[in-house]
Amino acid sequence: ARQRTMRDAIAWSHDLLSSAEQAQFRRLAVFVGGFSLEAAEAIAAGNDPAIDVFDCLASLLDKSLLREEDDPDGQPRFTMLETVREFGLERLAESGEEDLIRAAHAMWCVAFTEARKTSLRSLPTPEGVAAVAVEHDNLRAALTFFDAVRDAEALVRLSVGLGGYWYLHHRNEGRRWLERALELGEGVPSPLYATALADAGLFVHHHGDSPRARALIERSLVLHGAAGDPLRTADARFLLGLVELGTGDYDDAIPHFEEALAAFELHGDRGKVTLSIHHLGVAAFGQGEHEQAATWLGKALIEQRAGGDIFGLGLTLDYFGLVSATRGDAVAAAVALEEGLTCWRALGTTERLSDWLMRVATVATLHGDGDRATRLVGAAAAAHVASGSVWDLPERETYEQTERQLRASLGEEAFQSSWVAGRSMTTTEAYDEGLDALAAAKQASPSGARERVTPSDLTARELEVLRLLVEGRSNPEIGEALFISPRTAQTHVTHILAKLGVTSRTEAAARAVRDGLV
Repeated sequence: ARQRTMRDAIAWSHDLLSSAEQAQFRRLAVFVGGFSLEAAEAIAAGNDPAIDVFDCLASLLDKSLLREEDDPDGQPRFTMLETVREFGLERLAESGEEDLIRAAHAMWCVAFTEARKTSLRSLPTPEGVAAVAVEHDNLRAALTFFDAVRDAEALVRLSVGLGGYWYLHHRNEGRRWLERALELGEGVPSPLYATALADAGLFVHHHGDSPRARALIERSLVLHGAAGDPLRTADARFLLGLVELGTGDYDDAIPHFEEALAAFELHGDRGKVTLSIHHLGVAAFGQGEHEQAATWLGKALIEQRAGGDIFGLGLTLDYFGLVSATRGDAVAAAVALEEGLTCWRALGTTERLSDWLMRVATVATLHGDGDRATRLVGAAAAAHVASGSVWDLPERETYEQTERQLRASLGEEAFQSSWVAGRSMTTTEAYDEGLDALAAAKQASPSGARERVTPSDLTARELEVLRLLVEGRSNPEIGEALFISPRTAQTHVTHILAKLGVTSRTEAAARAVRDGLV
């Protein structure tokens, strides 16, 4: 009876609307989870440009058929109670224009997503990721619509457009839609289909099926090469490097990254340049060349900071933390991992949680905090299972070594007790535990008490030399870059080492990253 009364009230309010307002009301019911003014203007007016959508929204708000709230950016967003929306959808079905409006809504979702640059061709930004997250229910509805009407090209376009967002959120869902797009889209124009093949290969790789991932990406490489698209070919080459890297084939991975790097340099894609440099550092780490790894990662960090690349910065800080921990520098590791977490929080992602927790556990193990480290390993295991991903080489070897050390130092019974406690943590609790572990590592380390160096402690020229030192440049190379003699460059390096309180160029590079000097 109560439901009947509510429907009667909705019908009464609906009858007070003009015919034009009734048309807009039923069209707006196609949105799932709300809509912005921009979205309403794209859909509600239909083919009549004379209709004032803003006035219509005001009327619907006045009659309680819509509610207004603020989105995360403080912009107005309009929603319908589900009962109201169901009534609107019934009117839409009766109108004879349902298919037309659902198609318009779905194509608006494609345009919206592509404008936010959340594909894997672009580096994700906090703003773009947040905008897509707000519209995620609408985007899911669009994907379902394209699948139902078998619009293969549109399904592939939207799936490709969401690739970067899915990589940070909902990887399992992203893989399902990309594979469905490939299944439906065999006849889609080859450049677009080739991009979907590469994207699907990345998701498949992260879920542990490297042979299939390699096959998908190699097919993408052939199609992009045939189309004469060097930048997309470089993307596929880079992804092949990721697959080889993740399976421990470092010698095979490096040429892929080097070839991709050259192409990205040629086309001025700085974000992809730094990602390639980052992964050359990871490959060096896998080969046991820890100093070379730190050099590559330091070079990537400089560019990522300068370019405001939050995603790349998060990746590189995380890995710099792992390399620093492996080299025994708990303070540098802790500082890098703390800052890396701020990047992931800015992007709103938990897909990186399991890796971050395992790296923090490695730091905690380094300074003897075994009980906390084991709780972090348990929390990482839970996050790992939830994501459906696998841990890649070379970091997997470090994670396994950390776990072996903890089992040996605590004993199996104590290890299991702490591990189970960590596995039951919420995401917030796991992050807090990790941050506490990093704070403890900095406090416990003898180097943690050293006074933090700030950019004002160095001259402008010393900061220039330090940036080049972090990139792994020799004294002659520093001299050539700054138009000074190698002897002068060496003098600057000597002064820098003294000011930083370190004895080697490698320590100086780590300290520079730790103290945010580059």
